[in-house]
Amino acid sequence: MPFSSGTFTLVAGNPVTTGTTISSTWANNTLSDIASALSTCVLKDGTQTITANLPMSNFKITGLGAGSAAGDSLRYEQLFTTGNLVLLGGLDTVQAATITATATIAIGTMAGNYAVVTGTATVSSFGSGAAGLLRILEWSGVTPLNNNSNLILPGGANLTTATGDLSIAISDGSAVWRIIHQRSSGGVIASATQAQQETGTSATMPVTPSVQQFHPSSAKAWCMFNGTTVGTNAPTVGLNVTSVQRTGAGVYVVSFTTAFSSANYVVSGAVLSSGGGNTVGIVNTTSVATGSATVNTIGTNMGLATQASTDFTAVYLVFFGDQ
Repeated sequence: MPFSSGTFTLVAGNPVTTGTTISSTWANNTLSDIASALSTCVLKDGTQTITANLPMSNFKITGLGAGSAAGDSLRYEQLFTTGNLVLLGGLDTVQAATITATATIAIGTMAGNYAVVTGTATVSSFGSGAAGLLRILEWSGVTPLNNNSNLILPGGANLTTATGDLSIAISDGSAVWRIIHQRSSGGVIASATQAQQETGTSATMPVTPSVQQFHPSSAKAWCMFNGTTVGTNAPTVGLNVTSVQRTGAGVYVVSFTTAFSSANYVVSGAVLSSGGGNTVGIVNTTSVATGSATVNTIGTNMGLATQASTDFTAVYLVFFGDQ
């Protein structure tokens, strides 16, 4: 063979000594060996086709042209660049072995960028990881995640996973991970609780419709009803008002669907006057309880000389407080 481990060796009979008669056997064998060796070389004009892998022994291939089509090689700056990376096909993830939840799960060193997490132990850390490292986690059940300086969860609040939830974890370096979490149900994660909405101090916590009304600035109940209708009836329109009971002329008991936490709440109201002339309406609160409030609509003239409980065709009430 002309090459052995990359070293070319002439066939037997070489080198020749001075005065040796050149025979056809020697010449043919030697030249055939050289021709065979040259046929295995890589030629700079690109006419030779590579037939096997080339071990580079940690050396670089320099001076490459920029890849522009499928099958081309890439230059370093084409892959590692500050611009956009354009993929010709899909980006496949590599699934690592299933992880069992513990206080610290080392996702930075797992053999893949996607893994399923099982178990119910509270997780407080994802371990170390280089800055910019990205991992995808699928949760197989109920696993509590503890928000802290090393595991920064959406909204800065603890969360508990559900079956099929997905988390994208991005490392900030120094064992700090930021989490994007998607519920399997498609719901918003780590939204404000009633207590957080009542405090009303967070500038980052998302709010869902189910707790919006608990903010101190929001009305807890409101309604509009016809004050001339006798008996107990549902309001014409309203929020958190089950019924309005007319107990007498201009006297109404408004019952709430969800009660206030105490009787320390505010009632405000107005009426649509139907008296004509100088008649105006006044809404007076006569008593309050956590589950209801009693109001009295009073008709009077502009000078307030005469006042009487009066039914108005439209009564408007709004209630502010804590539930």
